[in-house]
Amino acid sequence: MPYHLPKLQFIRSHYITLNEGFHRTGMFMFPEEWTGLEDMAWPAINPNSLCEEKQRLEKNFLMHSRHERDVRLTDITEMNEVEYQAFRQLSEKVGEQKQDAREQRDQFGQTYDARYSDALAYARRQHVEKKLCQLIRKQTLDVRIGHGTGVNMDQWFQKDQFHISFTFSYIIAPEHLGRRRRFPAYFNKDVFNTWALPLETDLQQYNSEPIEEQMLVWFRMYREKHLALGERPKVANAQAECEDFFGLDNLPKHFKNKFKSVWNLLAPEAWSKGGAPKKP
Repeated sequence: MPYHLPKLQFIRSHYITLNEGFHRTGMFMFPEEWTGLEDMAWPAINPNSLCEEKQRLEKNFLMHSRHERDVRLTDITEMNEVEYQAFRQLSEKVGEQKQDAREQRDQFGQTYDARYSDALAYARRQHVEKKLCQLIRKQTLDVRIGHGTGVNMDQWFQKDQFHISFTFSYIIAPEHLGRRRRFPAYFNKDVFNTWALPLETDLQQYNSEPIEEQMLVWFRMYREKHLALGERPKVANAQAECEDFFGLDNLPKHFKNKFKSVWNLLAPEAWSKGGAPKKP
């Protein structure tokens, strides 16, 4: 005997979470930089300040290095005992200053890349959230709260107590609306797609094939390009180009052995022979 599902009062498939809309927007606003971690990015300092601090520490170290070099080149042959002892104290002090400057520079550098990356990610987060808030206020995007309740949030954005979280997909309504103020929030899927799909047309889908399969596809394209040009590349050059294409973080274990297998399988026989290539 068949059973029927109960009649749904809230059809979840008609909506997407604020977080999903946030990431979709980020991917076409920053197609080259988007990592998918922007919703949690929260740096303590902006990227320009980080760059300036790094440059300041590097300049400080170079200044002390030059000072130490100048002191080291001082002619001490004409010095008496008192002058020599003063020179030794100065030399030790300058050496300590240089070492302190080196440690400050190196200590900052140990976390610079991570902090700089976080700062850039947070900047992207700010741009995307600002864009979405503008569209919500203009009602270009339709936000529903709770179980599909539609609201005009333009006035809410002017209230200090109002909060919208694209990270966790909820809103906190202004205080005058009562004690129950926290609600899950969604974008109307059809309305969001109407706005977003034209902007997503040029985005390429992520390749989910194993990296070894992608290497075969890449090499076939590489081979066709060089055959058309009448070129005979060396295996080392082809391997280097393959590494650059996929990036070191994406290379499989024993990459060199696997690439050699791809070369042996797909490279034209003439590429493995010596001598200059024939002109086409």
